[in-house]
Parts: sequence; C-alpha cells; structure tokens
Amino acid sequence: MIKEINKVGIVIVSYNASDVVRLTLASVRRAYNDVGYKLILIDNASELAEREKIRLAMSKHIAEVGSSWRYVEQDKNLGFSGGNNVGISQFLADEEISHVCLLNSDVVVTDRWLDHLIASGSDIVSAVTNKADSEQCVPVDYELELSECLDFDTDSIKDTAYQRVADFSARWHQAWAGNIVEADPTFFCVLLSVKVCRDIGLLDETFFPGGFEDDDYCLRARKAGYKLHLARDVYIHHWGSASFGKLQYEYFSERAARNKAYLEQKHGVTWQRRPEKPIVSFSMDVNFSLRQRDSLLQKPFIELYLEKITNQISYFESEFRNLRAALVSSGRLPPDELTRQVELADLYGDLNGLWGHVVTRTQRLWGQENVGSIIDDSLMSDLERVASGIHDRVDCNFAIHAFLTAVAQPDNTERNELPLPFAAAPIFAPRPTTRFGKFLWILNRGLNFILQFDGIVFFGGYFYPERQSDGYFQRIQIVDRLFTDRWRVYVESDELRGRNIWFDRPEPKVLVLRIIGTKKRRLLVRILALLAVIRSRKIYFHSVLRMHDNRFGRLLHLPFIRKAVDIHGVVPEEFRMHSDFFSAVLYEQEERLAVRKAGIVIVVTDAMRQYLQQKFRDLLKAYVVSFPMFPDFTPTLATRPLLNGKPIVVYAGGVHKWQQVPKMIDAISRTAERCSHRFYCPEPQLVRDMLPPSVAAAVVVEAKTHVELMTLYPECHYGFILREDIIVNRVACPTKLVEYLAMGIVPIIDSEDVGDFKSLGMRSVRLDDFLAGCLPNEEERLAMAKQNFAVYERLKEIRLTGASEIHAFFTPSEGDGRQLPLMGALRQLLPPQSSLGRIARRVWRTLSSARLPLAPIASVNTSQQDVVADDGQDGLSPCDILVQVDNFEAGGLENVVLDLNETLRKAGYRVALLVLGNRGEAVKRARDLGQTVIFREYSSEAYGALVDQLQPKLVFAHYSIHGVTACRQKSIPFVQIIHNIYMWFSDEQRREFAEAAVMTNRFVAVSENVRSYSISRLGVQPEKCIVINNGIDLEPFKAIDRRAARKSLRAQYGIADDEFVFLDVGAINP
Repeated sequence: MIKEINKVGIVIVSYNASDVVRLTLASVRRAYNDVGYKLILIDNASELAEREKIRLAMSKHIAEVGSSWRYVEQDKNLGFSGGNNVGISQFLADEEISHVCLLNSDVVVTDRWLDHLIASGSDIVSAVTNKADSEQCVPVDYELELSECLDFDTDSIKDTAYQRVADFSARWHQAWAGNIVEADPTFFCVLLSVKVCRDIGLLDETFFPGGFEDDDYCLRARKAGYKLHLARDVYIHHWGSASFGKLQYEYFSERAARNKAYLEQKHGVTWQRRPEKPIVSFSMDVNFSLRQRDSLLQKPFIELYLEKITNQISYFESEFRNLRAALVSSGRLPPDELTRQVELADLYGDLNGLWGHVVTRTQRLWGQENVGSIIDDSLMSDLERVASGIHDRVDCNFAIHAFLTAVAQPDNTERNELPLPFAAAPIFAPRPTTRFGKFLWILNRGLNFILQFDGIVFFGGYFYPERQSDGYFQRIQIVDRLFTDRWRVYVESDELRGRNIWFDRPEPKVLVLRIIGTKKRRLLVRILALLAVIRSRKIYFHSVLRMHDNRFGRLLHLPFIRKAVDIHGVVPEEFRMHSDFFSAVLYEQEERLAVRKAGIVIVVTDAMRQYLQQKFRDLLKAYVVSFPMFPDFTPTLATRPLLNGKPIVVYAGGVHKWQQVPKMIDAISRTAERCSHRFYCPEPQLVRDMLPPSVAAAVVVEAKTHVELMTLYPECHYGFILREDIIVNRVACPTKLVEYLAMGIVPIIDSEDVGDFKSLGMRSVRLDDFLAGCLPNEEERLAMAKQNFAVYERLKEIRLTGASEIHAFFTPSEGDGRQLPLMGALRQLLPPQSSLGRIARRVWRTLSSARLPLAPIASVNTSQQDVVADDGQDGLSPCDILVQVDNFEAGGLENVVLDLNETLRKAGYRVALLVLGNRGEAVKRARDLGQTVIFREYSSEAYGALVDQLQPKLVFAHYSIHGVTACRQKSIPFVQIIHNIYMWFSDEQRREFAEAAVMTNRFVAVSENVRSYSISRLGVQPEKCIVINNGIDLEPFKAIDRRAARKSLRAQYGIADDEFVFLDVGAINP
C-alpha cells in the first residue's frame, strides 16, 4: 500500500470523438478534489478536424490552469495501451507523482471522485459506473444526453448536466461509503500507485487498438502479489467507448477477437463472457447493506437494482427459450457437446421464478429492521445461483446460434430471422420478446427518434469496411466526418452480403436504413426515410445515381429543405463509354434536376465545375462547391537514396481497365534494367501472371494496406499514374496522385489533363521520356517534388474551404432568415406600424416588466428613509438589491462597494448594505452618502429571517459566501464579486469557496487574471464568470499640478530630485 500521497497524474487518451473529450476535460476542471493532480492528454492521431477541436480546448485549459496540464499529439494511433503508456512514462519520471490515474476520454467526473479513490488505500482501484461489462455497472435514476452537456463556446460543462450527475454521485457515495470489494476492474478509470507501475510495467501494446489490455494487467498484477479493488462508493458517468466508437465496428471486432486469443495464449486462460455481472454487482451491494444494517440510504438503490435486473433476466430467459425451440424445430441432430450444454443449462430450472423469490425476500428484508443471518445466507446463495444460471444459459445461447447458422439453410429460410444473441442484456431499455411487443417497441423508439432527430439524411450507402476499397465510399466517409456532431441517417437500396437487417447502427449517431425485403417492409423504410427528411429538412445525395433510387430525387422539388448533391463524377458520360445510352439519358435528366434545384452541388475539381457550367449554362442555379477527395496522412519530402544505383518506381492501386495496367507492364518490362519497380495491388498474382518471365523476379508485386503504403512511399522516387485523355479523367481527382505529391513521388503520366493538377502547376515525367531514359537527376527531381508539394498544400486549402462551405450550408447561423425563430416570425407578421403590432408590443412590454422586476424604471419607489440598522432592529423596508460584505473597514474593496452602491441607487434600485463582520471608517462614509446599512452577526437562521424581511431580487456578495445556501433555497440569485487573486486561501477555505461556487448564480471578476485563477483553483465554473474591470474617476487628478506636487513631496520627505522612488500602495482611503 502507498503511504505517502503527493499528486496524482491523470492520463487521458483521445481518438476523434472531440465532443466527449472536451466534456471529459471540462468535468475534470469542474470537479473539486483536495488531492492535487497533473494531467496529460495524449491525442492518438485523431482526424484533422477532430484534433483541431481537441487542441483548441486543451489550449484554453492550459492557458487558465498552467503547466500542470499538458497536451501531446501522436503522429499515428498507438491504441489505448500505447497512448496511455506515453502518459504513464512521463509521470513515472515526475517525483511529485505518487499515483497514476488512467481515465477514459468519455466520462463525467464530479466532486471528490479522486479523493474517494485515494481514500480506498488500494494500489489498484476503480469505480462503479452506469456503463461497463463487469460488476462495476450499476443502475442509475437519471437521464443524460451528450448534446445537453457541453458549452461549446467556453469548453465547460453545463451546470444542469453536471449537477444531475453530481447529485447521483453524492447520494451514491453517502449510501455506500466504505464499500470496497476485491475485484478485477475494467480500465475506464483506474488508479494505480507508482509502485505498481514500476513493479508490473506498462500496458501491453499488443492489444491494439484496445480491448483485453485491462484483463492482461489484472492477471499480471495478481501474479505479482497485488490485490485489486473496486471502490463501490465512487461513481463516474461513462458514455461508453466513444473513441472506439469512431473505429469501424467490424475492424474493432476483428481486432478484439485477435486480442482475446492473444490474452488466452499469453496467460493460459479461457476468457469468459460476463452477462451475469450486473447480478454480481447487485450481490456485492446487498452483502454490504446486510452487514451494515443501515438500509435507509441504500433502499432506493436496491429497488432500482431490482427493477433493472428483472428486465435483464426476463430478456435472457426469453432468448434461451427461443433458441432452444429453434434448435428442436430445426430437425437437425446437435453434437453431443451441445446437447450436454443445453441439458446443464436446463438444470437451473425457472430462473424467472427464482429471481421472483429473490425480489420478494429482498423487499421484505429492506422493509424491516432486523434480519436473520439464515435469511441472509439463503438470499446470497440464491443470487449466486441466478448469476451462474444466466452465465451458463447465455453461453448456451451462443453455442446454439453457432450450430444453427453454421448448417446450410434451406432456400426458403430467411437467415435474418436468427439474430446473434446478446452477451449483455439491454439494461435501461430492454427489448420485448412478443411480436406485438416488438412492434410497439420499434414504433415507440422510431417515433421518438424521428421527433428528436436533428441531423442530415444521406442518400448513398454507408461506408462499411468491406466497401472502403471503393473510392465512392471513401468519399462518403470523408463527408461523414464533417458532421460527427450530429445524427446521420443513411438510406440505401443495395443488398450487402451478411447485412440483411433493414436497419443498422454501425457507430454512434449513425442510423442505416435499407430498403430491402418484402414489399411492406420496403414501404415502411421509405416512410421512415421521408419522415426523417421532413423532420431534419436536410438531405445529401451521393451521386445522381442515388437520386433515381426509389425516386428520392423528387425531394429536390421541396422548397423548405436544404439540398446538396455530390456529383462524384460524370455519370452520364461513363454510361456512354459503356454504350448504355438509355442510362446516359436517364441520369442526364437527374443531373439537370440537381443543378437546377439543389442548394449546393459538390464537385471534386474546378475542371468539373467548368464542365457543368459549359454543359448546363443558365440552367445551373446551384452554388458549386469544390471539395477534392483524399484522406488525411502525414506527408514527407524526405530525401531518399537510390537502390543499387537505381530509382524506385512505384504503382499502388487497382487493376481496372481504365488504370491501363497492360501499358504499365510494358513500361516496367522495358525499364527493368535501369529502375527498381514495385507494384502494389489487391490481386498480386494477376499482375505476376502478366509480367514477362525475364523481369518477374526483379519486380516486387504485393498487396499492402494503406498504412503500410505510407511507410513505403518515402523510399520511392517516381510513381505511375496513367490515364487516357477522356472527359472522365479530365474532371477527376485521383487519390493516388494526391498521395504521390504529398510523399515526394514525382508522377509518370501519359496525359497531363487530369483534374486541376496541370493548372495548379504539377511537375511530372512524360511516359515517353521515361521509356527513353530521360529522367531528371536527383537534384532536379527533388525540386520537382517540392513544387508538387506546393500543389498538395493548395489542394488541402481547397479541400478545407470546401469542407467549411458544406458544413456551413447545413449549419445555418442563428440570424439566417431561412429559419426564423418564433419571435422573429411574429415580428414580421405583426409589424410595428400596424394596430395589431402596436397592441402585441404593448402586451409584451407588460409581460416583460412583470418577469424582469429589476429593470430600472422611473416609477420605482426609492423614497424610503435611509437608515442604519443595528442588530435586532425591526421595520426594514424591502429592497431590490442586497449588497453583503463580511468586514467593512477601509480599503479598495470598500471603495468599490460604495461606488457601486451609489451607481445602483442612481439607476433607481433600492439598495441595502449588509455588514456581517467588523465595521470601520467605510461605514461612516456609507452613512454620509445616505446608504441603508444593516449590521448582523451571521447565523443561518438570522440571515434567512432577514432575507425574508427584505425580499431582495438579487444578492451582491463582496468577499462573502455566507447565506448562499439560503439564497439557493429561496431562488434568490446570488452574485459574487471576486476582487483579487485569493492565493492566501487555505485548503479548507478553497474547499468552502468551491462548495459555495456551485450554488452561486454568477461571478464578476475584476480582471482576466482573477477570473483565470478563480476557475483553475477555486472551483468557479467558466460559464458563470464574467470580467468587469474596476475603474476610477480621473477628474480629481486633472486639477493637480503634477510637477509642483512632486517637488513639494520630495522636499517634505528629504528626497533628492535624482533619487529613484518606489511607491507600494496597499489601499487608497479618502
């Protein structure tokens, strides 16, 4: 166990998902803890747009907090383990750090989360949460949407969202304080002592991109003799793998399977599913509560457990019955092992019934004071049996499913009728099992989704991993990443092997609707798509090809929606190339509709824009946006040596007819003696068969991933990009060519007229010159590469501009007249010169004045007699503003208070000054000015009674936090004026101030420095704090003769004219 606690080093790893990353950082800033900490954010090569948002957020925090927060950007994704290891390594070298906390980038932490973890005294400890596949998962009684949490302008967490989580966390801690159990934690949040990190080492980076590295670390820790704990009295809200959610589901699943196999091989274990863990979680808390014999605070949470787990068990049992029935009705003979597994699962009997008995006894136990140990033991035994039964039956579900789906299905059987079982039941919204129940559930969820939907409907297939080798889907993915802050609905009609369900949720905030299946189902999906369009009023067609699908192109005629069409290429001309003249005419009509009715038309090159202008002339009404397509990668112009005295010539791409592979093979054969050739393609054997035997051995022909290509490009000098001089290529923007320019590879071409490259100044080698051996020397080639890199930079600028224009089109400003707010629409319908308009404005002013009682109007009665009220004085009149101070003696604060009070009084407000502590010369000045001054020795009762008597609309507190609770309870706005950087506060004073800050409605800081310090050290929420600089009246100084005054003062104090004077002013008191 660690004895000495210095500071905690918090490591957060981000990968895209900027919204939740920023929210996590904001909650860490907002949460108060006694223990000091430092923080490192490791960005794992997020996409450029996401990284920029994360970088800007961290810059704000670092500017306000200082060097205790650090930001590190990685050039490539190191995965969860690799990213965390960067932070762990830095903290291990910091002598101030005694603990390291690995914190997910998708959580909301609240006050004292870190203090409570430290208080557990464990070397390895984690917390409970609302979302985990372990015994750390607990039910919650609040709802929270990501969209309602983050203030994007200030990068702070909104008060209502924070308080919702903080309230639950505080109640949970109070109920379960001291409930520390031994368990293997998941690493969504884990606190490790430095000793553990040094003894066990870093996370195993083989578990890439993430998954099972926490299981591995727990196994290593136990082998090293450490105990692992779960602090069940610490609650942290978890959104659930937001960073991994930005990875493709199938990619992540494939890697997860590899990681699981690696874990099992490394430790000689068999990893088990964890469907029973919510019941285990419940058992842990039940056991603690029975031992404590103080169930009043715990009872509401016990009841919450019972409600949620009942739904889970019902779901798993229904799934087991359905799969077992499907096995029997299949008529197939299962293997002996599966038969035994089903028989063993059956032995548990009616788990729903057993759980019903558990519920009844639990409710009875928590309804009485004394509980017998026999009943305790019986209850815990039954809970253990229920947990074991759920685990075995879920395993059986997967085994039955694997058997049934592995056997060939009859032609008339729909495979999608047997979905994959769940390894964890839906906790908060379990799906019903009856057909009618499923219909109602889908209807309810669908309608709720449509009513709340605020996103974009895309007509075009979703970019599943199996599609990402296709440039069409690569572009769809690039466009998608412009709108990760909102929902995207993809409507597609194409069949996709292995994806036969009519809807899909492949990643967060994405819904895929497939118009497939029966006639009724297709109609249903079309209706849902149309409802989504009407609700969102934003549509995006990926190619005119998608406009013809289900005749959705007719939506372009609707006047009230924002419409974008991404041309993707010259579709009619491509059909003509293939002699399909009917399709050419058909899609030319769709193209004409697009340029006439769309709000914007997106093209990949300026050459495509010119083509549309020449083709349609006056019919082109849409605004044309140029948006070149290429992914983000790290460019390089690094020098590269020759290989055995030969330049390296590369080709990386497909082997389609239009890529002129035979012409490349001929060029390779004729230059094999003076060049080293590398040919990377999806079908290497096809290319090997095309190579002449004399050169086949000298040419590298392999299949490489894009990541691998990025590591090989810096070795290459030239690259083939052969295109015919046809319209399809003249308007294109080949991704491969962009990659060549960015990686310092000079293109070898047979046609210069490819997209905008020639007009942008691209340098290249003609194929004829290459065949003739006319290549530039290395110095000339490097100069060409540098010029081409400038072309790449220009393409990036065009892409960025295009992305901004597309995003702005679908994100209208508040002042956009096309989406008038209600009040704006009413003002237009009721103009001020009309009689109805004048009446409406008179009514509004009346209502506004009733809602805003502090408005300084001439009719406010300020004629009450000014008084100085001593303790116990009665007869005080109500005031508008109560100004309170603790001490009121003499100094700068007193001057500001007096001046502000006078300003408020002159504005027509009734102001009372409450002094709760020492009185001095400033009180006399207040009396002389005629201000109402009240003296009280603070107590909560006396303060509450005074506030009830004065009935203030607002409380201004100057260096005073007394009464903030009473004001909160009475719904009186409490505003604190922060006059200084309160560096002299003790830890206890900082804690008290931070607690009061939560209940303060607004802060006014006298300078930016004061605001920054208060936010970073005193728990002030950034969104609550504004800056109003103090000022002074310069008029009295204008009458002073400065020269004479200086001379007089120097003579008075015996100071020579040439002596330096340093004046230190503590306060200026008139």
